Amino acid sequence: MVETLERLARRVNVRNDAHMAEAITLVLWNPADGTVDQKIPHSTSPLRLEKFSGQVEAVYMARYKGLPPHAAE
Repeated sequence: MVETLERLARRVNVRNDAHMAEAITLVLWNPADGTVDQKIPHSTSPLRLEKFSGQVEAVYMARYKGLPPHAAE
């Protein structure tokens, strides 16, 4: 599943395949105590939670040049 999600997370702009995404994260946790599994996905994976907001920001900046989406040309 991790490898499939990593393949789907390769979209870099809106012209790429519609079935891909610019940012995806995968978080596994223990619902009994709320602890997050730090081993899955691997520390180098683009699916890591700590990488998610940076990926969203990079896509936003590339797409809208820092402007609100409705102001993009």
